[in-house]
Amino acid sequence: MRLTRRAFMVSPLGAAAPAIGAAAVYRTQFDHDEHPLSEGGRWIHRDSTLTPCRAIGGVAFGTQRGGAFDDSNAYMAGFGNDHEVEAEVWLRPDAPARPNREVEILLRWRDDGRQRRTPYGLTRATGYEINWSHVGAYLVLGRFKGDELARAKTKHRPRSGDRMRARIEGQRIQAWINDQPVIDHVDEHPRLQIKSGHPGIGFYIDAGAASTDFGFAAVTLRAL
Repeated sequence: MRLTRRAFMVSPLGAAAPAIGAAAVYRTQFDHDEHPLSEGGRWIHRDSTLTPCRAIGGVAFGTQRGGAFDDSNAYMAGFGNDHEVEAEVWLRPDAPARPNREVEILLRWRDDGRQRRTPYGLTRATGYEINWSHVGAYLVLGRFKGDELARAKTKHRPRSGDRMRARIEGQRIQAWINDQPVIDHVDEHPRLQIKSGHPGIGFYIDAGAASTDFGFAAVTLRAL
């Protein structure tokens, strides 16, 4: 893991303001080591059934111990229901192929709802997630702890510096790797559509994996 310190930038707001305005763009390179990830209270994590994110040496990671579906996550309010997340991947060069690790982009995320039971355990969170395996075994879109909606047809093996981007406009969800389209899906389910929420990031590891092997070195959130 590199241990460089890098500044983050907030636009159009000043760095001291915890709120995000209309047509906002928020960029961070995780300048400060934090557990949980906060950056002045901007990043939010409320669901006690899940785990928070943290930042170490300029990279954001999860805090799972592995072996449970308590994905780590953090999100930010103030971007409206249509938004985009772009993240630069960091992968430890000698990370073993097993156990599995993944990075996640979260769209229309909320974690303040009523606790609900799912096949993957209890949670208060809802939202769409785009999950990318650290060995490129899959890149999938799904509803959190629910149905898989779309899967990239071509496998993409991540490397440090790769850019993962996803956006939601209306019920259309798109994803790119290094500006190459990989997912384009419209959620047409009349009952399970997610119509409101916030942009965020997340992480997952299987039991035995290190949470600091696969993370994000930079993240940009944009209102559309």
